[in-house]
Amino acid sequence: MRMNRWSQCAAAAMVIVSAVCLSGRPSPATGDPSDSDGTPQTSVLVSGIPLGTNIPPEFLGFSFEASALDTDEFAPDRPVLIRLFTNLGVAVARFGGNTLDQSAWAPAGIFEGATSTVTPADLRRMFDFTRQAGWKVLLGLDLGHYDPEAAADEAATAMLLGTGTLEAFEFGNEPDLYVRTYAGALRPSSYGVQEYLREWRAYLVAVRRRVPGARVVGPSIAGTPGGVELLRALAEEEHHEIVFATSHHYPLGAPITDPSSPAYASIPNLVSADLRARELAEIGGWVRTVTDAGQSLRLTETNSVFGGGKHGVSDTLAGALWTIDYLFRTAQLGMIGINLHATLDQCGGYTPICAPTRSDAEADRFRVQPNYYALLMFHLAAQGRFVPTKVTPNASITAYATRGTDGLTRIVMVNFGTQPATVGIRVTNATADIVGGLIRLGGPSLDATDGVTLGDGVVAPDGTWTMGPQQPVAFERGRTSVTLPGASATLLTVSSP
Repeated sequence: MRMNRWSQCAAAAMVIVSAVCLSGRPSPATGDPSDSDGTPQTSVLVSGIPLGTNIPPEFLGFSFEASALDTDEFAPDRPVLIRLFTNLGVAVARFGGNTLDQSAWAPAGIFEGATSTVTPADLRRMFDFTRQAGWKVLLGLDLGHYDPEAAADEAATAMLLGTGTLEAFEFGNEPDLYVRTYAGALRPSSYGVQEYLREWRAYLVAVRRRVPGARVVGPSIAGTPGGVELLRALAEEEHHEIVFATSHHYPLGAPITDPSSPAYASIPNLVSADLRARELAEIGGWVRTVTDAGQSLRLTETNSVFGGGKHGVSDTLAGALWTIDYLFRTAQLGMIGINLHATLDQCGGYTPICAPTRSDAEADRFRVQPNYYALLMFHLAAQGRFVPTKVTPNASITAYATRGTDGLTRIVMVNFGTQPATVGIRVTNATADIVGGLIRLGGPSLDATDGVTLGDGVVAPDGTWTMGPQQPVAFERGRTSVTLPGASATLLTVSSP
């Protein structure tokens, strides 16, 4: 865990939504339409044909440490945890993380330095859980401790147990850090692209020998400059063998102690426009790297702050606002999905779902942290294809819009600032019966760890979430205004004109 297209608009636009905000720089969510009267605005163009990137139905997901398989957290007798998963729709659970390359496939024997084991019973329990939740699985196989036959045996067992659930295999975790992992060097300093490709291909041959047609992804890099070279090489040289390319991304770091560092984990840094611009540059570069090679990219491990997150930053309303914006921004770049890293047996970091203690986890007493509400909002709003948006002149506000197959336009506006902003909305070519309704994600303050709600509802102890009624939005001649409370996200759903 480390730091780290728009399609062209159709000419026959049907709806323009324009927002007049406070002051500042344009949002990184950019389109190019402008209002005829020159008023600073956010514009959302909607035409009768698809305009932008389509959001895959399995975009959302979680990433877990491989060592979590060596527990009973993922078991079919966890109705609360299963409900918390199913609330988010069809998604992907990935098992890997730093512990993957220290996790032994027990039937093959325990190697020196192994800190956990994976057994057939562990896999059966996990697949039974994810099958009940309706989620797919990306299963990591240990590459750090080089043993292609052990990996192939685990893959063969997983294929038998994971029928209908197993999506693909990953080989290793963050190989660009193998010469300096947290657990000690796994490779000599000379280890590079060619050495990695040789090992990766040996794993592919071994796995395919036992599991013909096995689906694989990679290289699961940390995002270092050397890692980007691994990403480029695998996408170019093995693009016919991998289902999609994978990378990791964390914009801030808990171990970083210098407050002047742009990667220092603080709420001001987390909600800053500078961070959003940096994320766009980093992730956008990776997307271009793999698309140039004819592949797509998924962030199989990501979150706000590497090192487990930071209490008072990752587990706050600010963390939730970062999450909803990050989800839309990465999807808009053409990413096919992301997996937020999570640790179910402890709270206070970046994990969306947690149990305060191990005994709580064993008793299925799970609860949610603020960024879980961001996932719920994304699940509601991220339907169909993107249409262009532009926020000006307020650097604290971002906006995204999608057009679903149901004909509805869904607009998400995030106010990272602490002060309310009045947003003027203009809909052109609107009919008299155009209607809108909104729900909000908010809480007491940016640093709030409790009291966060979505649609005036909270997730109950049994894992259920019930949204209150939408607030109606009246349009007059295609115009209306909405107030965005400070430190909030607003989902406005508008019928087609």
